[in-house]
Order: sequence, then C-alpha cells, then structure tokens
Amino acid sequence: MSDHAIAVRSLSKSFGRKDVLNDIELTVRAGEFFSLLGPSGCGKSTALRIIAGLERPDRGRVLLGGTDVTDTPPHRRPTNLVFQQGALFPHMTVFDNVAYGLRARRTGRAEITRRVAEILDVVGMSEFAGRAPSTLSGGQRQRIAIARALVGRPDVLLLDEPLSALDLGLQLRMRRELRSLQRQTGTAFVCVTHNQSEAMEVSDRIAVMNDGRVEQLGTAEELYRAPVSRFVAGFIGENNLFDTAPDPDSPGRSRADGLTFPVPGGGSPLVAVRPEFIRVVGPLDHGAVGDAVVRSVGFLGARIRIVLETSTGREVLADTDAHAASVTVGATVGVAVDPARITVVPADGRAVRAKGAAG
Repeated sequence: MSDHAIAVRSLSKSFGRKDVLNDIELTVRAGEFFSLLGPSGCGKSTALRIIAGLERPDRGRVLLGGTDVTDTPPHRRPTNLVFQQGALFPHMTVFDNVAYGLRARRTGRAEITRRVAEILDVVGMSEFAGRAPSTLSGGQRQRIAIARALVGRPDVLLLDEPLSALDLGLQLRMRRELRSLQRQTGTAFVCVTHNQSEAMEVSDRIAVMNDGRVEQLGTAEELYRAPVSRFVAGFIGENNLFDTAPDPDSPGRSRADGLTFPVPGGGSPLVAVRPEFIRVVGPLDHGAVGDAVVRSVGFLGARIRIVLETSTGREVLADTDAHAASVTVGATVGVAVDPARITVVPADGRAVRAKGAAG
C-alpha cells in the first residue's frame, strides 16, 4: 500500500492554444491536508478536475494510492468532490442527501442508516437530519455537502473553493471545522483556493501555482519565510521587494531605492523584507539602512501600519506594535532591518519543480 494518497506526474493540459498546466509534479501524502493555492487562471482547478477524472490530461499520469487511474472514469476513482455551493438536492431531506450515494451503490438500509448517522454526528448535524436544505445556513449546507462526500469513505476528498461563497465570519469558523474534520476522519483532503490565509491556516502543505506551474511546494512557514521565486515572495503575505545592485562604496552590501542592505555574495539579488521586520528609528540611529518620510499611519488593531516613502519615491510598508508606535506623518525617520530577517530570493526566476515537489 502506497503512503501517497495522490501522485501527479508530468501533468500537462491545454485548452485550445492556452497551456493551462505545464509539466506538473505533485505528491499528496496519505492523511494529509493539502492545498493548491494561486490566483485565478493559474491552473489549480484544472489540476483538481483531472485528479477527480472530470478532465483528461494531454500528457502525464495520475496515481491514487499507487494505482494509475489516468484512464479511470470518475465514478470508479476512490475520490469525492465538493463544490463551492455544495449542490444539495432541494427536494430531499438532509438525511436523504447524505444517503444518496450509498443508495446508488445499493448499500443495505441498515448500513445506510448507521453510516449516515455516524457522519452527521462527525459534522455536528445530527439534529438536522429531517430538515430541508433550504432551512439551513450556508455553513450548515456546506457541512452537509462534505458529509455526503465523506459517507462513502473515499481515500481522497477534493474541495473546490469550498468556503468562497460564505461570509468572512463563517469562513473563519468553517476553516477550523474543516481542519478538525480532516483530523477526525484521517482522509486526505485536497483543497483548491485563492485565499492564502485559508490555505496557510488549515494545510499541512501547500502548492503555490502560477501560470500553470508549481512555483513552490512546502509548509506555510516555509513559503512565508523562504520563498523561492519573486511570485511566491509577493503572493504569500505582504512583502517589500527590492531589486538591488552592488553598493560600490560598501563591499558586501547592496543598494535599492535609497536603502542599503547587508547582503553578501555580490550580484544583484532580489531582497524581500516583511513589514513586521522593518523598524522605524531615528534618522541617524545605528543599524538604519536609509531614511524615509512617513506618509501615513493606520490603526490595524494590535498593530500599526506605517507607510514610508524613500528618497526615490519608493513606498515601503512597516508594521509595529500599536502600543509602541510614536511616529508623525511627514517626519523623516530611519529605516532599520535586522540582517537575519532579510530574505534573498533566488535569481533564477521561476522554480518549475520547486524543492519538495516530489513529496
């Protein structure tokens, strides 16, 4: 038995003249919560549909549990797919919606009753078994859709933007519920989303996709702290990106937009610094990498967002503790960065087969 729930090998797909997927390599481990994350049009939903069997690849293979299912129709794959809206049958009760797949397989009545009751208990919807879907909230309907997908005990549950139709408060609650449900069942979940905070909160690992390719695959922390491309550095969280050049007056340092960074190694690296790692200090303080003018100060609850402008007109974002902020709009300040918090992004452009892509 393979310890991989899914293995996607050299997968490519085009629609007309548009290449949607380009030589994709992915491995999802058994019992893992895995997310495909990226902007609209990056190919993530197409990859999910190919795994589900709803689309055929032009090239490449899909293996589920070690078995090649590239040519296997959807209904014969050990997967189930949950869509954005859940797609419940409005004329059926909650119980009948969940039981639908089992009845289609001619499962015995007693077994259906037992398994539906069991999964409704897992998703916290037992008391709604006799209700119509129209009487439920959006979050409740989505839980029923997930229960219907899980009752057949698939090896893999595929989720296509499952929370995007919900309001923000409900999305936040459903994230926790999804993660808890995945841990309870031990089923491998593969979730497609464009919401990076959603992916980072619930996922064991994330594949960041762009333009039909996997830019990077790793944990949320790896993607945040060690991006391997300009796209990942700019897409995951907020970042200040600087295209630097060697400082002729200071060996081992690089300059960009009026700031000087302690970046060894020469060349012209792309430097990334998260807003929370930029400190506002006195203009002449030791450790300042340059000066800037405070253009705005915004209250964000536990932190303050300071927008700075360098001598070249470049905007730099800095976040600081709300209780420690004492800056004035229009003031000239120093910009300080801990060298350990500077990320040098590889200069090879795009990581088509990024570190970790083989699982």
